[in-house]
Amino acid sequence: MTDFLASHDLPARWQGRHVFTLLFTQFDEPAFLNALQCWRADSSRCGRLHCIAVAPLSVLDSRPGNAELARVWPMRVAGLHRLEFDDARAVLTLAIGDCADMLSKVWTRSKSMHRRATTRSASRKRSRALPPTARPCTRRSRQHSRAR
Repeated sequence: MTDFLASHDLPARWQGRHVFTLLFTQFDEPAFLNALQCWRADSSRCGRLHCIAVAPLSVLDSRPGNAELARVWPMRVAGLHRLEFDDARAVLTLAIGDCADMLSKVWTRSKSMHRRATTRSASRKRSRALPPTARPCTRRSRQHSRAR
């Protein structure tokens, strides 16, 4: 199991669920492919795996190294691109454009979020761009939600 999978407690967290959604604040091809491979190998996997990844337009300038991903790779256009695998039971939605703009437009009930940023300030900027319900849960926010 990779560090990425272990850090999100996968595959255990998707087992027994109908749908599991994973949000990447920056597209990470190896992490996505590891999740997809692990999902396929898990006999107790969820019925559907949905990965959402934000990326700048430049990510579409070159084809990915993985042949399966390259077959469904979209043309160089900003916006949302739905890439389907395994008869649409596994989906990668690429949100192509400015990170803050794309994250603020994503409406999802993700069960896991993979934040990857090159600097601490970039990580904070991406977190602020998320709708409040998608931001990482902190101890204070958990206590606040219990008080309601």
